[in-house]
Amino acid sequence: MAVLVTTSLGDLVIDLDCQSQVAYSFLKLCKIKYYDGCLFHSVQRDFVAQAGDPTGAGSGGDSIFKLLGRDSPAGKSSMKHDDIGMVATPNPNGSQFYIATRGHGLEYLDEKHVVFGKVAEGLDTLEKINEAYVNESFRPYKDIRIKSVAILDDPFDDPEGLYSLKIPPCEQKNVVTTLDDGWNPTIDETKMEIENRAREARSRAVVLEMVGDIPDAEMKPPENVLFARNLNRVTEEEDLGLIFQRFGKVAEASIIRDHKTGESLCYGFIEFANRESCEEAYVKVGGKGGLLIDDRWVQVDFSQSLVAFICMPTKRMPTNSLGAHVLEQIQHKNQHGHHVKILLLAAGNMPILVLMVAGKEFHADRLLSVAPPARPAHALTAVGWRPLNDLNLGGCEPSD
Repeated sequence: MAVLVTTSLGDLVIDLDCQSQVAYSFLKLCKIKYYDGCLFHSVQRDFVAQAGDPTGAGSGGDSIFKLLGRDSPAGKSSMKHDDIGMVATPNPNGSQFYIATRGHGLEYLDEKHVVFGKVAEGLDTLEKINEAYVNESFRPYKDIRIKSVAILDDPFDDPEGLYSLKIPPCEQKNVVTTLDDGWNPTIDETKMEIENRAREARSRAVVLEMVGDIPDAEMKPPENVLFARNLNRVTEEEDLGLIFQRFGKVAEASIIRDHKTGESLCYGFIEFANRESCEEAYVKVGGKGGLLIDDRWVQVDFSQSLVAFICMPTKRMPTNSLGAHVLEQIQHKNQHGHHVKILLLAAGNMPILVLMVAGKEFHADRLLSVAPPARPAHALTAVGWRPLNDLNLGGCEPSD
C-alpha cells in the first residue's frame, strides 16, 4: 500500500508496511484528509523532518483507533532505520510521524520508535525539506505544509464509522509566527494555476521589454491579423490583399522579405479592418485546409507574433526625410564633436540601420548591433556605410 503526499516543496510517494497497524492508522487518517494542511513543525537537518500534528505545535494528533474509540494495537514493525527516507512515529497512539533525512546512525531509534514506511519517490523533495532554514526550535522560518494526500493503494476495508468522523481543519495554535507559504484550502487549484501562469507570462514580457525584444510589456498579438504561410515567391502584397477582400475589408497585406535581396520568404500577414472579418477568413480558409494562390496551398492562422507591428508600420510610426518609418533612435556626440544619431528604420518590409553624422545620413549594408563608429562623416564609407540617398527604399511612402 502507498500514498502520494503533496507538500509545498514537491511530492513524496510513501510505501507502507502492510503488516503494521501504525501504517494502517496512517493510511486511514490520510483517507479522511486528516493530514491536509498539516505543517512540518520540526526539521532537524540530516536527522528527521517531523509532521502530522493538526495543531502545528508538535504536541497533538490522535491515531485512527483513538478517534474511533477503540483500543490501539501494539505498534510493531519489521522495518528498521537503515536508509534515508524511512517513515516512523514516536507515538503509535498518535498521528505524528517523521521522515529520516539521513541513512545511517539512526539504529538506536529502532527500539524506541515504530518504522512503518519508506519514501519510494521524491527524495529531491525530501532534500529540499532537509535544507530548510529553521529557528532555534527547529521550526522552519517559512512554512512547509502538506497540501494533500492521495491514496495510491489501500488493500484494507474501511472501518465502520470512518467517514462520520468530524475532523477539524489544521490550525496553528500557540506557536512561533513563521512566514506563510500562501496555502489556502479554499482556493481552486485550477484557478490558482491559471493565475500563476498569468503572472509568469507578465514577468517574461517585462524582461523582453527590458532587453528590447518588444516595445511594450502590455503589447499583445493583434486580433484582426492573420498569419499566412506557404506563399509562392511570385505572390505580391496587392494580390494577397485582393484575394482576402472577399471576407471583409483588408486594411493592409504584407509579405516578409529578405532584408538584403528583397525576395519573399513565403509568409506574411493580412490585417483586416475588424476582428469579425479576420475570424470569418480563418474559419473559411483554415477550416478547408488552405487557399490556392499562385499554385500554392496557402495556410492561415491567427497571428501570435508582434512582427506584424513592424512589418505593417503604416500610420503607426514617425518617418524620416525619405519616408522610412523610424522604429528606434539613439543620439550622442562622438569624439570629433559631431552630433551622431542612430536610427533603425523600416523601409517597406526591410529593416535598415541608419547613421546620421553632422547632418548627413548613411546606411549599413547589414544590420549591426555595435556602438556607432567614432569616425568623422567623410570616413564612414570606408567601413561599410553608404549614403542613404543611394538606398532604394522599395517604394516606401511617407505617412500623413
